[in-house]
Amino acid sequence: MTRWTDLERTDDFDSVRFSAVCAVGRGVRMHLPQLMQATHRKTKPSWAQIIEDLDHELSRPTGASLDPKQYVAFAKEGLRSLMKSWAKQNPALRTALGEIVNQVKVFQPGELRKHIQDLHDQGIRLGKRCVSEWGGRRAKQLVDVVPNAEMRFARSDTVNAMTTYCDKHRAPISVTLVLGKGDRLFQNLLKSYLSLEFYFFHEFLSHQFPLWDDPSGSFSEGYLFALEKSFFQAKCHELVGGFALHPFLVNENIADHRAKSNEGSRDSDYYQQFEGLYAWLSGNCSDRTFAGLLLELAATRPANQGRRQFNFFEILETAATHNRSDVPNRLSAAGVDFDLAYQILLQELPPFPPSLSRSRKVAA
Repeated sequence: MTRWTDLERTDDFDSVRFSAVCAVGRGVRMHLPQLMQATHRKTKPSWAQIIEDLDHELSRPTGASLDPKQYVAFAKEGLRSLMKSWAKQNPALRTALGEIVNQVKVFQPGELRKHIQDLHDQGIRLGKRCVSEWGGRRAKQLVDVVPNAEMRFARSDTVNAMTTYCDKHRAPISVTLVLGKGDRLFQNLLKSYLSLEFYFFHEFLSHQFPLWDDPSGSFSEGYLFALEKSFFQAKCHELVGGFALHPFLVNENIADHRAKSNEGSRDSDYYQQFEGLYAWLSGNCSDRTFAGLLLELAATRPANQGRRQFNFFEILETAATHNRSDVPNRLSAAGVDFDLAYQILLQELPPFPPSLSRSRKVAA
């Protein structure tokens, strides 16, 4: 069951606890470069271990207090404990943690919602910049008229993590931050919080912006998701408080999120194969051609239930299966013109054997 919620409820333990984790996360975000510079690969602990340690401190049961000040105080004690643990072995880490402790403050009324909204706005700006820098004519025209999305918050009894989703089928378009229930919500929650700009970027570019998606989600959750990871890695340092190593945290969180969200499901492996196809096609096309084609395709209104789009991806997937290295060259010749690229692939290439992966998924 999913229900709308006020993010700043003071009568719900999980909401108060979530607010406190975000308060600590805000301090971590402000000093992320110092924290990660103090925990590079030659140090103990590594950056991955210290983030895990911080997440562990924030996920420990703390009773049932509804006072956010008490929970923030408890979290700061956990940070001080880590400072003492690594004081001699890693003085730079002790200093970074001390600066974080000094920055951790309880959110005032209305402040947490605005903070999350600011992170959402950063994700939107990154999405628009991606279209501006990598897209073609159609994409650049469309991004200027994409309606704004309303930010919403919800609680779910069936979700194990913090997640986001975009609903563009009902007015007004909305992007919802969904909080799961109970202790599993707080496992890796700090990493999820530190990845929010990317998730909001994804909701915009994969769901709010496109005019088309296929039923399997391989376009939005496979190809475009891979494009987003590539752009985020290149431009994340330009975010407010951004840092070049931020994608390492995001990739770790994506892996954690997929493991928690897809237990008993093969969807994660299914989408990852399209990330691999994106890497192969993008790497063998001329500079950013394939990324531009994807954005143009997203901005192309489908006809005949998207038959051209389906055929286009069918050819690409079969080309990769049969190591057809001439396909990226032909795509490069078309530039970011989707209509021309489609005609070139359809008319100039010999027939391919039928691809099985998409037909299986769509039929399912």
